[in-house]
Amino acid sequence: MKKSIRIIGCLLMMSIIMSLFSVSALSESTLSLQDDRYETSPQVVKMTVSADAVNTVKGGIFGVNNGYRAGGYGIYDEESRTFNEGMLEAIKNSGITHIREPGGIEGDYFHWYETVGPVENRIPQINPFSTGYPTYTEKEGEPYHVIFGPDEWIELCNKTGIGLTIQLNAGTGTPQEAVDFIRYCLDKGVEIESIAVGNEVCMEEERVEGITVTCGPEDYILFYNEMLTLMGEEMLAELDEKGIPFGCIGLPGSHALSIHRKWDDTVLSGIHVPADFIDIHIGYSPFSVNLTDATEEQIHLTLLATHNYVSSLLKMEVKSINKVSPDTQIKMSEFGPLGNGYCYGTAGSLYLASFFQVVLNEAKVFSADYLPLCYSYTSKNTLIGANVARDEYWVNTVGHVFKMYAEMTGRSVLSTTCENSQLFKAQATGLIPRQLKVAEGDGAVYYNEETKEGSIFLINRAYKQNTAFDITLPFENAKMVKVTELWNEDYSKCNTQAEPNAVVPMEVPFQAQMENGRLTVTAKPVSLVKIDFIAE
Repeated sequence: MKKSIRIIGCLLMMSIIMSLFSVSALSESTLSLQDDRYETSPQVVKMTVSADAVNTVKGGIFGVNNGYRAGGYGIYDEESRTFNEGMLEAIKNSGITHIREPGGIEGDYFHWYETVGPVENRIPQINPFSTGYPTYTEKEGEPYHVIFGPDEWIELCNKTGIGLTIQLNAGTGTPQEAVDFIRYCLDKGVEIESIAVGNEVCMEEERVEGITVTCGPEDYILFYNEMLTLMGEEMLAELDEKGIPFGCIGLPGSHALSIHRKWDDTVLSGIHVPADFIDIHIGYSPFSVNLTDATEEQIHLTLLATHNYVSSLLKMEVKSINKVSPDTQIKMSEFGPLGNGYCYGTAGSLYLASFFQVVLNEAKVFSADYLPLCYSYTSKNTLIGANVARDEYWVNTVGHVFKMYAEMTGRSVLSTTCENSQLFKAQATGLIPRQLKVAEGDGAVYYNEETKEGSIFLINRAYKQNTAFDITLPFENAKMVKVTELWNEDYSKCNTQAEPNAVVPMEVPFQAQMENGRLTVTAKPVSLVKIDFIAE
């Protein structure tokens, strides 16, 4: 009996020692970033990363959309007719790779040949946003004298080293006018990222009374095919030789703004030469909403959930393209948190992070354009904040997130699964329908196989609780070298002229270290965590 008791006692002691060892090992490989004012979700997100690459982070994803008004919103001084050096430096340091001009809906009314050459000889263009900044007219459509036109866009690209994304006028323009614009840009020698025929002519809205810019798929096909004829084999070959993609516009039939449910299939089937890409605008959130239409929490939750909607639309688009034109790629213009002056803060910035993680997992997406690059200095969703009159510039919170992901360009997107996350839902808000079963915890890993450097991105969308991640990397000897966190207890807090660094990525000191490629991280509510490591 005494012998049995001694054996049991020994086993119990060994068990205690092993338990203590396990706790010790766990604590050494645990990174605790939680806010103790909140509970931690009982569900630990199991994040498993494979060494298999599903895609490569393409630099084309990090483009921006901009307009011609107000000197491109501060890029160009319309009085002195010179570039604002502060803005040029901000663009160079932003991670931006290309700029889309003339910038969306205004491009459907823009005749390029009337806006080049000596400024005094240029013809004012119909401005479909004239009731807003900087003109504030009584009705839309008042003409605007373009001082920041194609010649200045090209000079901007040359000064900053970024490419030009050309948006042709398929609304009020002609095929010949569009072809002539391509030739003009080619002859100027500017780096062209891509060329798209039109903007949103497949949607319903007409902004200027008495002027129609939208059309049906059949009319669009006629416009596109006439362009192909005018371009001829020689120009098409030139674009191909220079690696300049030429494509059409589209929109998934299930999107809230779609009025032609079969647009994409009809257009891709009807054009004479397969499009290099189709340009779809599915990345807005929540759009046309403010705090008079929804509560602040509702808007926050919609921003945190919209990536689910984008992901479902993107999957539909890929499936549709593969049936009709399998070699056609996807461009996603005009994405980002957008809606009547709302302060987006970390909630909007986490939407941007989630958008990138969705898009970077889809190999068919080769290019995208964030909207907007800059606007009035009071805007909170621009990448760059600027009060040009006072020569003051700052990076908005979304701009920090944009650059964090842009710095991943060229890295492999490693296959990653996140399981066991707690789920939440968001009410229908703005353009975004109700979203159910949205994961609170999400993650991605971007890895450079040559340098062995990698970065783990963790998104905690939980609105009022911390979330723990149990991470397994395919590298047993991985070592953390830097931890960065983007968070603010006020999810609406934004950077402003008065507080330019209110919400910025902060480096976090740490003592924890990975063990055998394993790491546990507990993240604050509505936060983004980036963990840089090296696979020794």
